[in-house]
Amino acid sequence: MKILSTTDLAFRCNCSKNYITDRLLTLGEEDLRALRDDGTAEVKCHFCNEAYTFDREDLSVIYNVAQKMRDMRARGQL
Repeated sequence: MKILSTTDLAFRCNCSKNYITDRLLTLGEEDLRALRDDGTAEVKCHFCNEAYTFDREDLSVIYNVAQKMRDMRARGQL
């Protein structure tokens, strides 16, 4: 066996607030409305343990974008 190269192993996670936001957009309307109405949400990455906090404004934007996406899907535009 011939070793062509070596690579150092490293613990890293590619999560980000944008990545978590994209996951939140997949929630149903009722769940997003409940999060928005609560006014705050914290999502913790189970891989790296990073916590992402979303305030009422963040959650309102996510709710509105998700609603627009649902409307576009219903009209066959997505």
